Amino acid sequence: HIIIGSSGRILELIQKRKINAQTVKTIVLDEADRLLEDNNRSSVGGIIKSTQKDRQLLLVSATITSDALAKAGEWTKDPVVVAVQDKPAIPAEIAHVYFLADSRDKIEVLRKLSASLNLSRILVFINTSAAIEATVSKLAHHGIAVAGLHGSAVKFDRQASMEAFRAGRAQILIASDLAARGLDIPGVECVVSLELPENPQDYLHRAGRTGRAGQKGLSVLIVDKQEAKQIAGLQKKLQIRIESKAMAHGEIVDSISQPNKF
Repeated sequence: HIIIGSSGRILELIQKRKINAQTVKTIVLDEADRLLEDNNRSSVGGIIKSTQKDRQLLLVSATITSDALAKAGEWTKDPVVVAVQDKPAIPAEIAHVYFLADSRDKIEVLRKLSASLNLSRILVFINTSAAIEATVSKLAHHGIAVAGLHGSAVKFDRQASMEAFRAGRAQILIASDLAARGLDIPGVECVVSLELPENPQDYLHRAGRTGRAGQKGLSVLIVDKQEAKQIAGLQKKLQIRIESKAMAHGEIVDSISQPNKF
């Protein structure tokens, strides 16, 4: 009764006549803002156009944008917009900090950070699949138990990475925003952004992977000088405070004061 899949795979099955699109009554675009981006939009459009005109189309997202709604206008007529909340909210239990580092030193800061915090589960976000694989390789070289999760990986590898992280065999999971959308992994104590998210809403998704069910969490940005200029806007948009920290003698310290334990 229900088919769940990526837009490309579903369109392929329709074209091979493995799915009879004429019988489809409802299409749901989950994470609609992502599915309406240029790299997905053609396959999504192909699916929609293969169905009957009287089918229902639902777009669902925690971060739907006006641009996404405008793109959806090609396939909708007088759509109804239902907003559950009008602005993003980040749990108060999450502390937000950033570390300033040259781009070439970011992985070293991450390595020292993981050793200093001595946490069992750290979720790290990077924007591209190639950078994820390179980071996994570098951390593994230092003897850190690490796994990678991105959309370009085959299903078996993604499942293996998730299982290693859930079971505690991997201390660090390196993931892309798309791969980590909707993930609910109990016990994630810290989220690290090794690269700035593309927009404030993506930061909301990232930070929300920790501090769940009333537990305390830590969201860390490791930024270079150019990226640091965007932090003020991020704080203003999300109404949060992101404190500046540094590493000194294996401890996390305020930029100009004494060691601060989390």
